[in-house]
Parts: sequence; C-alpha cells; structure tokens
Amino acid sequence: MSRPPSRGAGHGPNFRLTSKVEGKTVSESLPTPAAIRKAAQEGAEFRKFQRLIQEFVKANTKICRRRPAAEEPQTGQKKNG
Repeated sequence: MSRPPSRGAGHGPNFRLTSKVEGKTVSESLPTPAAIRKAAQEGAEFRKFQRLIQEFVKANTKICRRRPAAEEPQTGQKKNG
C-alpha cells in the first residue's frame, strides 16, 4: 500500500476571493482565517444590500404605477390638422 504524497507547509487549501472589476476577473488570496471571515461577512452584507435594493425598486414601481398621470395644461388654442 502506498502513501499519498506529503504536503509541505504552504500547500492547500488556498482560499481566494474572485470578482469582476471593469470586466476583468480579479482574484485575491485570503491567507488567514480572519481574512476568510471578513470576506464572508462582506459578501453576506452585499447580498443583503442587493435584496434591499430589489425591495426598493419593487416598492417604487408600485408607487409609480398607482400615481395618476399629470394632465397637460390646456392653452385654449386648437391645432391645425
């Protein structure tokens, strides 16, 4: 029976945060457990922000649909047709 190759210090797991910046993929290393927790918390807060924005847009859409259209003022002149 053979043993799997040993891993030296610095080998996996390597956690990375990947995102798009100006259309390009950018990857950032998360070297410590604190950095991983920070990235996870910031990601959760961003998703919460996105949900709040969606709720705002839905509410704003409902308000706009219920608001009556403004009537154009009458000038008293007839258009030539």
